[in-house]
Amino acid sequence: MINRTDLMGEEVLTLDEHHLYHRQVTELCQTLGANTRRDFEGTSLDTLRQMVVMGMGITFLPALYVASEIRETDPLRVADVFGGEHVPRPCTCLATSLTPRVPCFGALHKRSAS
Repeated sequence: MINRTDLMGEEVLTLDEHHLYHRQVTELCQTLGANTRRDFEGTSLDTLRQMVVMGMGITFLPALYVASEIRETDPLRVADVFGGEHVPRPCTCLATSLTPRVPCFGALHKRSAS
């Protein structure tokens, strides 16, 4: 489980502003004290996943997408977000194992898996 303090000031990848999910992620970021990146935006959830794999940052993805598309063999860390209850659908945080915050996200992932 990731708490809002873990995400304070983080730059979060999202879809472009024409998607409803962009607004939902932006609202979640505002609640958690994170920022959305505007220099790179995805065109689909798969694009966001690939951007994270390439080390471009972290993102939030719908839990249903994560359950159906993310495998244990993917080089990604997945954790639930505590403090984002106002989002209309459950979201998870996704980061690559190459991010400088690996120790933090790794510990969070272990806590969320237990």
